[in-house]
Amino acid sequence: MTRFHGAVLPLFVFLLFGTAVFSFATGLREQPLSDAFEPAPREEAPFVLPAPVVTLAIIAGSDTADPLRMGVLEAARDLTERAGGTGRVAVLRSGVVPDQAVDLQINEVENAIARNVSAIIIDPVDPVALTPYLARASREGIPVITVNTPIGEPGITATHVATDPVAAAATVVDELVRYLGEPSLVGIVTGDLDRGVVRGRREGLLARLDEALPGARVLDPVPAGTISGTAATTVTINMLSAHRDIAAILATDETTTVAVGRALVRTGRGGAVAAIGFGPTREGLDLVRQGALLGILQEDPRTVGYVAVLRAIDLLRGEDIPPRVSIGYRFFGPELPRADR
Repeated sequence: MTRFHGAVLPLFVFLLFGTAVFSFATGLREQPLSDAFEPAPREEAPFVLPAPVVTLAIIAGSDTADPLRMGVLEAARDLTERAGGTGRVAVLRSGVVPDQAVDLQINEVENAIARNVSAIIIDPVDPVALTPYLARASREGIPVITVNTPIGEPGITATHVATDPVAAAATVVDELVRYLGEPSLVGIVTGDLDRGVVRGRREGLLARLDEALPGARVLDPVPAGTISGTAATTVTINMLSAHRDIAAILATDETTTVAVGRALVRTGRGGAVAAIGFGPTREGLDLVRQGALLGILQEDPRTVGYVAVLRAIDLLRGEDIPPRVSIGYRFFGPELPRADR
């Protein structure tokens, strides 16, 4: 009996304390199975495209490396990957036309209609001339999405994707005032007013100048039709020559922005006259770095292209999309960049 109790006592002590010591030494812990084993992750269902092959005609951008076109191609690639082999988004590689080549854009629209594409994404170089052709595409069941430049006639486009030109123009004036204070004489060099985005920027500049600088005189020569870079440079040089007290010049697009910078360099007044424009061209940004331009408001064409594709797919899937999608922008000043919106 004594031997039995002597054997039980050490066993009892081991069961009471030994398991705790063992578990501490090995790091093992007793826990419910639900905590010890995580369920296997679920595989995400493939994104369902509206058709096995969705064909988009992109009629925008000056070349194949244009940021807007790159955004379109990136979105098409991402959506095809998400579809997981159940479908793909194809982009017609045609649609690269020289600036202001209205006839070529019309031809591209007609070609897209003949090929019965799923949707057209277009930055119309001449909205008025292209309206009847885009209206025909819409009547034949091909959604039309405009980017950057809208067309005026309602009921044709499914949506318009762009930066708000009025808000962007207000930022340009605000940056000018922040840098210069209250200049008494400001000039505007306007690009092609047939482009809706240029009209919107000009109207936005004038409205914000009236609010922020009510006492300033504004020189606003309005071009007759398309204005080339050479013509815009000449206009700027004449403005500088006729108004030696001019404090600032604002440009409304890529062409006029570079032209204003060139004119200031040529006349030796770069830095003496504060100049701000639009468009992230390489030459324009170089002119900012050189001090010829105070800054450039850069829109985000890559995101514009990407979002345009997303909205096209949403529409083709039967979803409601807004009539306008506004994309942010960034201001590049001497300390690039300065402000994001």
